[in-house]
Amino acid sequence: MALLIAISSMNAQSWHLETPYSPRSPEVVNDSHKTIEAYSSFHLCPNKAFTPGKIWHDQDALDSSGITTGDMKAADGKQMHSIGIEPGGRWIMPGTPGQIVNEKEISCELQVDAILFTDGSYEGDEASVRALQARRDGIRASVNYWSEKFNIENPDPSDFATLRNQAKDRLKQERDIFDKYLYAALNSETQPLSMPYWNGRIQVDQNVEHWISDSLSGEKALKNYQRSASDIARWQKKIETDISMQNLSAEFPPVTEDSVKPENLAAQE
Repeated sequence: MALLIAISSMNAQSWHLETPYSPRSPEVVNDSHKTIEAYSSFHLCPNKAFTPGKIWHDQDALDSSGITTGDMKAADGKQMHSIGIEPGGRWIMPGTPGQIVNEKEISCELQVDAILFTDGSYEGDEASVRALQARRDGIRASVNYWSEKFNIENPDPSDFATLRNQAKDRLKQERDIFDKYLYAALNSETQPLSMPYWNGRIQVDQNVEHWISDSLSGEKALKNYQRSASDIARWQKKIETDISMQNLSAEFPPVTEDSVKPENLAAQE
Protein backbone atom coordinates (compact mmCIF):
# COMPACT_ATOMS: atom_id res chain seq x y z
CA MET A 1 0.00 0.00 0.00
CA ALA A 2 1.37 3.38 -0.93
CA LEU A 3 2.25 6.11 1.49
CA LEU A 4 0.20 9.26 1.09
CA ILE A 5 2.09 12.53 1.37
CA ALA A 6 0.30 15.84 1.50
CA ILE A 7 2.45 18.61 0.10
CA SER A 8 1.82 22.27 0.72
CA SER A 9 3.75 25.49 0.29
CA MET A 10 3.41 29.11 1.29
CA ASN A 11 3.50 32.05 -1.10
CA ALA A 12 3.01 29.74 -4.05
CA GLN A 13 3.70 32.55 -6.54
CA SER A 14 7.44 32.15 -5.88
CA TRP A 15 7.75 28.38 -5.60
CA HIS A 16 5.78 25.17 -5.54
CA LEU A 17 6.46 21.51 -4.88
CA GLU A 18 6.20 18.67 -7.37
CA THR A 19 6.67 14.91 -7.21
CA PRO A 20 7.53 14.02 -10.83
CA TYR A 21 9.01 10.60 -10.08
CA SER A 22 7.75 9.51 -6.67
CA PRO A 23 5.61 10.98 -3.88
CA ARG A 24 8.55 10.21 -1.61
CA SER A 25 10.92 12.39 -3.69
CA PRO A 26 9.55 15.95 -3.88
CA GLU A 27 11.22 18.86 -5.68
CA VAL A 28 11.13 22.60 -5.00
CA VAL A 29 10.39 24.43 -8.26
CA ASN A 30 11.41 28.08 -8.58
CA ASP A 31 8.50 30.11 -9.99
CA SER A 32 10.06 33.51 -9.27
CA HIS A 33 12.30 35.73 -11.38
CA LYS A 34 15.10 35.49 -8.81
CA THR A 35 17.53 32.72 -7.83
CA ILE A 36 16.63 30.69 -4.72
CA GLU A 37 19.67 30.13 -2.53
CA ALA A 38 18.17 28.26 0.44
CA TYR A 39 14.90 26.93 1.77
CA SER A 40 13.43 25.73 5.05
CA SER A 41 11.07 22.76 5.25
CA PHE A 42 9.57 20.36 7.73
CA HIS A 43 7.34 17.29 7.73
CA LEU A 44 4.59 16.17 10.04
CA CYS A 45 3.46 12.57 10.39
CA PRO A 46 0.95 10.91 12.73
CA ASN A 47 2.29 10.19 16.17
CA LYS A 48 1.64 6.46 15.86
CA ALA A 49 4.33 6.16 13.22
CA PHE A 50 6.83 8.81 14.19
CA THR A 51 8.11 10.88 17.06
CA PRO A 52 5.54 13.67 17.49
CA GLY A 53 6.30 17.18 16.33
CA LYS A 54 7.96 18.86 13.40
CA ILE A 55 11.11 17.41 11.90
CA TRP A 56 13.00 20.21 10.18
CA HIS A 57 15.19 20.07 7.13
CA ASP A 58 17.01 22.97 5.46
CA GLN A 59 19.05 23.05 2.28
CA ASP A 60 21.41 25.85 1.33
CA ALA A 61 23.77 26.68 -1.51
CA LEU A 62 26.37 27.41 1.18
CA ASP A 63 26.28 23.77 2.31
CA SER A 64 29.36 23.04 0.22
CA SER A 65 32.45 24.76 -1.15
CA GLY A 66 31.50 24.34 -4.81
CA ILE A 67 28.90 25.89 -7.09
CA THR A 68 27.38 22.69 -8.42
CA THR A 69 25.42 19.93 -6.75
CA GLY A 70 23.47 16.97 -8.03
CA ASP A 71 20.46 18.17 -6.01
CA MET A 72 19.99 21.28 -8.18
CA LYS A 73 18.65 21.17 -11.72
CA ALA A 74 18.17 23.92 -14.31
CA ALA A 75 14.84 24.45 -16.07
CA ASP A 76 16.03 22.15 -18.87
CA GLY A 77 16.81 19.38 -16.37
CA LYS A 78 20.59 19.75 -16.57
CA GLN A 79 22.82 20.19 -13.54
CA MET A 80 23.03 23.75 -12.26
CA HIS A 81 26.34 25.61 -12.46
CA SER A 82 25.46 28.55 -10.27
CA ILE A 83 24.74 29.39 -6.63
CA GLY A 84 21.18 28.18 -5.99
CA ILE A 85 18.39 27.38 -8.42
CA GLU A 86 17.62 29.91 -11.14
CA PRO A 87 14.07 30.70 -12.34
CA GLY A 88 12.43 27.51 -13.55
CA GLY A 89 15.04 25.35 -11.84
CA ARG A 90 14.42 22.55 -9.35
CA TRP A 91 15.89 21.59 -5.99
CA ILE A 92 15.55 17.89 -5.32
CA MET A 93 14.64 17.36 -1.68
CA PRO A 94 15.76 14.40 0.43
CA GLY A 95 13.34 11.49 0.48
CA THR A 96 10.35 12.03 2.73
CA PRO A 97 10.11 9.49 5.55
CA GLY A 98 7.12 7.24 5.56
CA GLN A 99 5.75 4.12 7.11
CA ILE A 100 2.86 1.67 7.00
CA VAL A 101 1.44 0.89 10.42
CA ASN A 102 -0.91 -2.06 10.95
CA GLU A 103 -1.24 -2.39 7.16
CA LYS A 104 -2.76 1.07 6.96
CA GLU A 105 -1.53 4.00 4.92
CA ILE A 106 0.10 6.75 6.93
CA SER A 107 -0.38 10.27 5.61
CA CYS A 108 2.47 12.72 6.11
CA GLU A 109 2.56 16.42 5.37
CA LEU A 110 5.60 18.11 3.89
CA GLN A 111 5.80 21.88 3.89
CA VAL A 112 8.33 24.40 2.65
CA ASP A 113 7.77 27.37 4.91
CA ALA A 114 10.49 29.81 3.79
CA ILE A 115 12.83 30.51 0.91
CA LEU A 116 15.86 32.75 0.65
CA PHE A 117 16.94 34.52 -2.55
CA THR A 118 20.50 35.38 -3.57
CA ASP A 119 19.91 39.11 -3.00
CA GLY A 120 19.04 38.52 0.67
CA SER A 121 15.30 38.95 0.24
CA TYR A 122 13.06 36.15 1.44
CA GLU A 123 9.50 34.88 1.60
CA GLY A 124 7.64 32.77 4.09
CA ASP A 125 7.95 32.42 7.84
CA GLU A 126 10.43 34.93 9.29
CA ALA A 127 11.34 32.63 12.18
CA SER A 128 12.39 29.97 9.68
CA VAL A 129 14.45 32.51 7.74
CA ARG A 130 16.10 33.42 11.03
CA ALA A 131 16.87 29.72 11.52
CA LEU A 132 18.37 29.51 8.02
CA GLN A 133 20.68 32.37 8.90
CA ALA A 134 21.59 30.72 12.22
CA ARG A 135 22.55 27.60 10.30
CA ARG A 136 24.73 29.74 8.05
CA ASP A 137 26.37 31.22 11.13
CA GLY A 138 27.24 27.67 12.16
CA ILE A 139 28.65 26.91 8.72
CA ARG A 140 30.76 30.06 8.82
CA ALA A 141 32.04 29.28 12.33
CA SER A 142 33.30 25.83 11.32
CA VAL A 143 34.74 26.99 8.00
CA ASN A 144 36.70 29.69 9.83
CA TYR A 145 37.83 27.14 12.41
CA TRP A 146 39.21 24.81 9.74
CA SER A 147 40.72 27.68 7.79
CA GLU A 148 43.00 28.31 10.77
CA LYS A 149 43.74 24.60 11.24
CA PHE A 150 44.76 24.18 7.60
CA ASN A 151 46.98 27.25 7.70
CA ILE A 152 50.18 25.40 8.60
CA GLU A 153 53.47 26.42 7.03
CA ASN A 154 55.40 23.50 5.58
CA PRO A 155 52.98 20.79 6.83
CA ASP A 156 54.23 17.24 7.28
CA PRO A 157 52.34 13.91 7.43
CA SER A 158 52.06 14.10 11.22
CA ASP A 159 50.05 17.33 10.86
CA PHE A 160 47.62 15.48 8.62
CA ALA A 161 47.17 12.71 11.22
CA THR A 162 46.56 15.31 13.94
CA LEU A 163 43.88 17.05 11.87
CA ARG A 164 42.17 13.74 11.13
CA ASN A 165 41.87 12.96 14.85
CA GLN A 166 40.66 16.49 15.60
CA ALA A 167 37.97 16.21 12.92
CA LYS A 168 36.65 12.94 14.36
CA ASP A 169 36.57 14.27 17.93
CA ARG A 170 35.00 17.58 16.97
CA LEU A 171 32.27 15.93 14.89
CA LYS A 172 31.35 13.52 17.68
CA GLN A 173 31.11 16.32 20.23
CA GLU A 174 28.92 18.43 17.99
CA ARG A 175 26.58 15.57 17.13
CA ASP A 176 26.10 14.90 20.83
CA ILE A 177 25.18 18.54 21.39
CA PHE A 178 22.87 18.63 18.35
CA ASP A 179 20.98 15.52 19.49
CA LYS A 180 20.10 17.23 22.77
CA TYR A 181 18.63 20.22 20.94
CA LEU A 182 16.88 18.02 18.36
CA TYR A 183 14.63 16.31 20.89
CA ALA A 184 13.85 19.61 22.57
CA ALA A 185 12.80 21.07 19.20
CA LEU A 186 10.20 18.40 18.40
CA ASN A 187 7.55 20.14 20.48
CA SER A 188 8.36 23.61 19.16
CA GLU A 189 6.44 25.42 16.45
CA THR A 190 9.66 27.11 15.33
CA GLN A 191 13.23 25.90 15.25
CA PRO A 192 15.23 26.88 18.34
CA LEU A 193 18.25 28.71 16.93
CA SER A 194 20.56 26.26 18.69
CA MET A 195 19.45 23.44 16.40
CA PRO A 196 20.22 25.01 12.99
CA TYR A 197 23.42 26.58 14.34
CA TRP A 198 24.86 23.21 15.39
CA ASN A 199 23.50 21.58 12.27
CA GLY A 200 25.48 24.09 10.22
CA ARG A 201 28.69 23.32 12.10
CA ILE A 202 28.14 19.61 11.62
CA GLN A 203 27.56 20.14 7.88
CA VAL A 204 31.09 21.50 7.54
CA ASP A 205 32.80 19.15 9.97
CA GLN A 206 31.42 15.99 8.40
CA ASN A 207 32.74 17.20 5.04
CA VAL A 208 36.18 17.83 6.49
CA GLU A 209 36.15 14.50 8.33
CA HIS A 210 35.30 12.78 5.05
CA TRP A 211 38.04 14.61 3.12
CA ILE A 212 40.77 13.52 5.53
CA SER A 213 39.35 10.19 6.76
CA ASP A 214 41.90 8.00 4.99
CA SER A 215 45.02 6.96 6.92
CA LEU A 216 47.57 8.38 4.51
CA SER A 217 51.28 8.99 4.87
CA GLY A 218 54.10 10.66 3.01
CA GLU A 219 53.35 12.47 -0.25
CA LYS A 220 49.73 11.23 -0.39
CA ALA A 221 49.01 12.79 3.00
CA LEU A 222 50.48 16.12 1.92
CA LYS A 223 48.47 16.17 -1.31
CA ASN A 224 45.27 15.45 0.61
CA TYR A 225 46.14 18.21 3.06
CA GLN A 226 46.68 20.70 0.23
CA ARG A 227 43.46 19.71 -1.51
CA SER A 228 41.46 20.02 1.72
CA ALA A 229 43.06 23.39 2.51
CA SER A 230 42.11 24.60 -0.98
CA ASP A 231 38.48 23.44 -0.51
CA ILE A 232 38.22 25.26 2.82
CA ALA A 233 39.69 28.45 1.32
CA ARG A 234 37.19 28.29 -1.53
CA TRP A 235 34.33 27.68 0.91
CA GLN A 236 35.42 30.63 3.05
CA LYS A 237 35.55 32.94 0.05
CA LYS A 238 32.13 31.73 -1.08
CA ILE A 239 30.67 32.70 2.31
CA GLU A 240 32.49 36.03 2.55
CA THR A 241 31.27 37.15 -0.89
CA ASP A 242 27.68 35.91 -0.52
CA ILE A 243 25.32 38.89 -0.82
CA SER A 244 22.39 37.25 0.94
CA MET A 245 24.61 36.30 3.88
CA GLN A 246 25.80 39.89 4.19
CA ASN A 247 22.33 41.41 3.95
CA LEU A 248 20.74 39.02 6.43
CA SER A 249 23.62 39.49 8.88
CA ALA A 250 22.61 43.14 9.02
CA GLU A 251 18.99 42.21 9.73
CA PHE A 252 19.51 39.32 12.16
CA PRO A 253 22.12 39.37 14.94
CA PRO A 254 24.77 36.69 14.28
CA VAL A 255 24.37 33.47 16.24
CA THR A 256 27.39 32.13 18.14
CA GLU A 257 28.13 29.11 20.31
CA ASP A 258 27.66 31.24 23.42
CA SER A 259 24.45 32.92 22.27
CA VAL A 260 22.63 29.59 21.76
CA LYS A 261 23.40 28.22 25.20
CA PRO A 262 20.09 27.58 27.01
CA GLU A 263 20.67 30.21 29.67
CA ASN A 264 21.46 32.88 27.07
CA LEU A 265 18.49 31.97 24.87
CA ALA A 266 16.22 32.31 27.88
CA ALA A 267 17.64 35.77 28.62
CA GLN A 268 16.84 36.89 25.07
CA GLU A 269 13.16 35.94 25.30
